[in-house]
Amino acid sequence: MANKSQARALKSVSKGDQVANLKRLEWGLGTVTSSTVGEVVEVFFARVGPKRLSLSVARLISQAEYNRLTAAVKSSQKGKSEEGRRAVLPKLRLHSRRGRRLPEQNECNNCGETSSGVFEYSKSTRGVVRICSKCKPEMLTKSFGHADAQDIAIPGGRMESNRRRH
Repeated sequence: MANKSQARALKSVSKGDQVANLKRLEWGLGTVTSSTVGEVVEVFFARVGPKRLSLSVARLISQAEYNRLTAAVKSSQKGKSEEGRRAVLPKLRLHSRRGRRLPEQNECNNCGETSSGVFEYSKSTRGVVRICSKCKPEMLTKSFGHADAQDIAIPGGRMESNRRRH
């Protein structure tokens, strides 16, 4: 079931069901918070928050279908080159510069390497992601047009814009 077109969309859902939006798999699993009112249903996704979706447009799938799709994507990425992995997932872009440095070793979601200098960002096109210190400047530049202010600080703790001009 690696193909999205083979997944069957749910015709009806009830309160408490675990579902995923087939068009937005990066949102992850969500819980139906209100039963169907006409064709509109409210779903709370942990990665993006509450969403009101139309059953005829959203193509909601069950938790089992979602697990099969994500497992197929992960298994298809094993042994692939970096370009092959990136072709399956949506382009990684950060929505916020706020991230935290993780104390333990983790795998970078951009290059796939495991290292100790990894930052976790909660808002991105793929939800929660981890970026290594090598990929961080490139990712910030792609997402915001420039790296963050700490990367352009001058020695001595002062920022470039705060230097005395003579």
